[in-house]
Amino acid sequence: MTAAGDQGDGPDGRRDRVVRLLQYLDELIRSRSVVARDLDDHLAVLPLTGEGALTETWDADAKPGATIFTVPRDDAPDSPHARLLRVFDELGDHPESVELVLASGLLTARDGDTAIRAHLLTQPVLLERDRRGKKLTVVLPRDSVPRVEDSLLLAGLPSFDLSGSAELQTSLRETARTVLDPACEEFTATWLGAASRDGGASIEFAPALVLRTRGSAPLLGFYDAMKADVSDPERPVPIGLAQLVEGVSSEERIRQLAVDGAMSPLDLLDEAYYVLPSNVEQRDILAHMGADSGVVVEGPPGTGKTHTIANLLAALLAKGQRVLVVSEKAQALAVLEDKLPPEVRQLVVSVTDVTKDGSASLAASVTEIATRKSTYSDALADAELRDLRAKRDRAIARREDLVREVWSLRTAETEDSDWLTSAYSGKPAEIVAQVRRDAEKYSWLPGPVDGAVPPLDTREFDRLVALLRRNDELFSRRLTHNLPDLSEIPDADDLEELTGRLADSPLADGGDSALAHVLGGVDADRLTVIRARADLISELVDRVRRYPPSAQLLAEDMLIGDRAHLASRLTGLEEQIATARNADGELDGATVELSDTPDANDRAAIEDYSRHLAAGNLARKRFRRPEQKAFEETGLGIVVDGAEGADGKHLRSAAMHLRVEDVIGRVGDVLRALGLEAPATDPSGRTATRGRSERLSQAADQLLRARTVVRLVSERDRLVEAMQAISEHAPRPKDLTETEQTAKQVVAISAAAGARDAHSRLDAVRVRVQEIVERGPSPEGDAMVAALRQYKFGPIRDARRAWDAARTDRDDRGGLDLLALRLRTKAPALFDLVARTADDPVWDARVPELAAAWSWRRAVSWAASRVHPGDDAQLEADLQAAEQDVAHYTTRIATASAWRQCLRRMTFDEIQALHAYRDHVSSIGRGSGRHAERFRVAAREAMRQAQSAVPAWIMPISQVVASISPERNAFDVVIVDEASQADITSSFLLWLAPRVIVVGDENQCAPSSFTGVSLDEVFDRLDAQLPDIPPYLRDSLTPRSSLFTLLRTRFGHTVRLREHFRCMPEIIDFSSRQFYSDAPLIPVRHYGADRPVPLRVTHVPKAKVVGEGARISNPTEAQAIVDQLVRCFADPLYAGRTFGVIVLQGQGQVDELYRRLREAVDPDEWDARRLRVGTPPDFQGDERDVMMLSMVVAPDYRFRSLTGRDFQRRFNVAASRARDQMWLFTSVEESDLKGADLRASLLRYVTRADVEVAQPMPADVPVDRRVEPFDNLFEQQVFVRLRDMGYHVNPKVVVNNRAIDLVVTGEQGKLAVECDSADFASTPEQARSDIERERELRRCGWEFVRIRESVFATDADAAMAVVLKSLDRRGVHPLTLQRALTVGERASDGSVELWEPVGLDIDTE
Repeated sequence: MTAAGDQGDGPDGRRDRVVRLLQYLDELIRSRSVVARDLDDHLAVLPLTGEGALTETWDADAKPGATIFTVPRDDAPDSPHARLLRVFDELGDHPESVELVLASGLLTARDGDTAIRAHLLTQPVLLERDRRGKKLTVVLPRDSVPRVEDSLLLAGLPSFDLSGSAELQTSLRETARTVLDPACEEFTATWLGAASRDGGASIEFAPALVLRTRGSAPLLGFYDAMKADVSDPERPVPIGLAQLVEGVSSEERIRQLAVDGAMSPLDLLDEAYYVLPSNVEQRDILAHMGADSGVVVEGPPGTGKTHTIANLLAALLAKGQRVLVVSEKAQALAVLEDKLPPEVRQLVVSVTDVTKDGSASLAASVTEIATRKSTYSDALADAELRDLRAKRDRAIARREDLVREVWSLRTAETEDSDWLTSAYSGKPAEIVAQVRRDAEKYSWLPGPVDGAVPPLDTREFDRLVALLRRNDELFSRRLTHNLPDLSEIPDADDLEELTGRLADSPLADGGDSALAHVLGGVDADRLTVIRARADLISELVDRVRRYPPSAQLLAEDMLIGDRAHLASRLTGLEEQIATARNADGELDGATVELSDTPDANDRAAIEDYSRHLAAGNLARKRFRRPEQKAFEETGLGIVVDGAEGADGKHLRSAAMHLRVEDVIGRVGDVLRALGLEAPATDPSGRTATRGRSERLSQAADQLLRARTVVRLVSERDRLVEAMQAISEHAPRPKDLTETEQTAKQVVAISAAAGARDAHSRLDAVRVRVQEIVERGPSPEGDAMVAALRQYKFGPIRDARRAWDAARTDRDDRGGLDLLALRLRTKAPALFDLVARTADDPVWDARVPELAAAWSWRRAVSWAASRVHPGDDAQLEADLQAAEQDVAHYTTRIATASAWRQCLRRMTFDEIQALHAYRDHVSSIGRGSGRHAERFRVAAREAMRQAQSAVPAWIMPISQVVASISPERNAFDVVIVDEASQADITSSFLLWLAPRVIVVGDENQCAPSSFTGVSLDEVFDRLDAQLPDIPPYLRDSLTPRSSLFTLLRTRFGHTVRLREHFRCMPEIIDFSSRQFYSDAPLIPVRHYGADRPVPLRVTHVPKAKVVGEGARISNPTEAQAIVDQLVRCFADPLYAGRTFGVIVLQGQGQVDELYRRLREAVDPDEWDARRLRVGTPPDFQGDERDVMMLSMVVAPDYRFRSLTGRDFQRRFNVAASRARDQMWLFTSVEESDLKGADLRASLLRYVTRADVEVAQPMPADVPVDRRVEPFDNLFEQQVFVRLRDMGYHVNPKVVVNNRAIDLVVTGEQGKLAVECDSADFASTPEQARSDIERERELRRCGWEFVRIRESVFATDADAAMAVVLKSLDRRGVHPLTLQRALTVGERASDGSVELWEPVGLDIDTE
């Protein structure tokens, strides 16, 4: 980490270091930039006039998008068509590094030693070929305008004055559409007169098509803008560039993201929407972006890098990110756009094929964005997303349910099914065996049965049989009797009480007394309340009469109103008595004596001092506390139980004693006022004749008597009040006798009223019972009605018992129906059997076996239900459908989110430019109007302004500087594919966005060598310009370093992709073992026996090498490849397959092969086969079905061993481009090569590799004893069945880190057979991983079929039928597999020497 002080803006600070880095890179670019001042410096110059002219006619006034001229097909070797076809192929092979321009105004001049012979006017054009290859057409792109290249050609030459060039350039664009316009001749004459100082220069029209290397001017312009930006002290130093010159922690990078206004890591990590299937490694990429500003993804050949980038692009667009996707080579990006959903594609400008009009893609995107913006509504967009997310959530929930079902189905064979029944538990296969064992014992119970247990237990089943046996006519007739539950009439206790009232009380109402008149007619409820009060008064009178005369006298006085006012003084005395009892209880019978009777002050002093001592304070002799002084001043002595003292215990006892005496005194005062005897109080404890506790009890008893008298008077008052509420003439008793008599009269009157009420209620019961009986007459009902008429409890009780007995009988009949219904519902066949044969004594033995027989029948049904193996396939189909639903809604959400984010983020200037573009395009119309060109220019300018609204761009790195304005953080994320080919001058990409994802592989081709500067010169520049950078960082900034290796050292974590989707396993195994031995690739492609042999080798005899160095060629080997290609094109095995040829050494062989192939292969065939010839770097990022590799060297050629890193990368790329077949052509034998030579390693591999469609089947596989590699007998049983049917079966085939139980191979494919046995074991985490891996294999073409052990044990033929059906559908038939081997060199015993990778040289290039 660089010190904080070095990160400032001063000399040698961070800003200064970054500026010096940019200057170094600028100089590096300039050193490799060569100005082509002579026609011979270009790749090809095809004149339009004179000898060898391409055409005789052209449209000099062609409109954008129109044809300038056409060259018809001519297959002659040097025809105009053949020469232009070579240009067409070169453009297609290297679109990122070459360009085609239409040129005119050939300038011839000399300035000192500098000779000039180059075109002054150029204009980019497109070269198109029709589908049938009949002609080649030169087309004017939409945004192509003539340009004057004087500043590029003549800069720094004193013979020319270019001060008026800009003005002349403007006039040219206003007067000419193309450089072929006659106005250009006038322009060049004007220019020559203004620019040439010595008059020695000349210009001729000389129009031509020029194929040339793309210049560095746009890139240098980018670096100029970057230097200006970084030099601005008001702007922070871009962290992406700073990390190249000093150590920058991930924490600082994250902080800088916030400063740059980038999306927060939390938002970035929030749910990502991947529109294509993804594996864990691919999903990890965004997760790692949350922890840093960049991610390095290591993607060896064929590991799905393009697929991964497409997923990332869509996910980032859905989050509102502007994304730039680049690659050094255009072919690496060619299929990226096609992987995106169509609506997401409209948000992307793809300029991957610069042979086509790239502005058309931009125009289409801008037009679509403008159209959508004109109708966009936030509310509608949000509503659409809410709806889509809800649908996706449901689809995900459905998928998760299905995953759980799949896992449950797979583990079913291993789980103990004790829930089925206790008698039949264990694993399914064990249950099937148990069922077969008990069939004879329990087969009397017919099926089907429904439910885990019988609907009837043994007792109920026994009762059912018994009731069926009782089911005669009398039993059946009970159902006609209406014998409901009599809960609506009084129960037995209530009836006994009612009849008792009638028996105990006369119906008379109490005579003609005044009280009777008062209470007559009062309702029963009210009378009951009055009677309850009268009963209480009678009890209280009886109690008072047992009290001493003084209490009775008090009662008499209070009843007439005397001393009634004293009743209020009783309030609170019970609480005081309770408090005194607690205090007395605390004394526990102790006698307390005081030396004198204390007054109020003495009592307070005792209480205070007692509390003082209780608080933990001690008596003092000096400095006494106020409490102690106050007590001592009383002069009182305290004796407790005969012991005198003044400690805490004595003080506490004295305080409690005084509290009790105080209560006795207060209660005594009240009692004496009421005329009752009261105990004396004795505060000193020395005068009373009775003890303290006894006197307290006496006070309490007298208080209770007083309370009773008061309550009697109160109840008398309430009774009178209640009666006077009925009548004002109600009597008011004034003494005990009157009160007692009045209470008894009330009770008598109430009893008579109760008797009348009981009589009425019994009549009502009788009427209700009679109504019930009449709805279903029965003898028991009639008897109940008769008993109620007698108003006697005995007859009523007997009648009710008879009713209940009859009702029980009727309920038994109902019970029979219920039991029958329950059994018939769950086991109809069993009920029918019992109903027909209930009298058969055999049921007495069967009844106890019902549960066991039921379990057996259920186990039988369960076993039979599992013989539907189609359920597995259906579940898998449902899961795939759910996956498709999730993917569908994910794609729609990603699309809707991306559009919403795009349209929301748009600035006012972008909106204005979008609408202006639409208006101008509309105004152009057919393009022939008088002002069409003006509108076209305006539309072009509006599109340049509006292009920033396009959220995603896909293009080669070289196209970025030509298409994107140089602006810091113009994007949110830059994704660099094939970053191992991007050199350090591509570092400007780190300035274009705060976040970067680099995808590459150090084992694939690195940047091509710089021209114009040696490595020693580079180191000198680095030491001079960046001396303060640590050497380990400084020396990584050479032209040999790639953006991938550069950033891998800056970012800590690398996400590694290992699953290989492209090649046949035998093809990729060479690269995997030779170059990735530390983390081998995992091939996942599916294939059958009808594939071409993956590895072929052809030895070319008597070949010789022509040329030297990079121009060497091997004509004989080249012709062998051409001949073989022609044969392959005619072979039906290769129908529809694409081809490529990679030359392992030398550009000369590429040219030789191209020439011979063009002569031998029809152009239509060439296009159909996507035929291409090139070196390994040319093919990086590309692939073909069949690749032919040319070794080039021959025995007569002195060659050195190829061992260095550069050759390792080239061989790795070359050996990993073929999907189906790699064919090596060699003119040397293994003995001609050194052991460490990569050529020898590759030759040994393809020669010795034993490429079998399938490994040999194991022999001697028994069905009763486990043998390796099988996991269990069940797998062996299935294996033997398939083998005996004639199929080729291999056990434990490992694909993508997953062992498949059995793989059956046929000519057209393979089928994976999974055997779900009782021995299967896995954790939930492993289960989900297995399911995920299996789904990935399905996406790669694998098909799985599952067979369960219990199903196989129940019905082996039915279980195997599903497997056989899948095999037939897959095209895997018995007795058809042919063993396909490469042309291998074998020993006499038929063995093949195993290939081992050579040791690699990691130091040399």
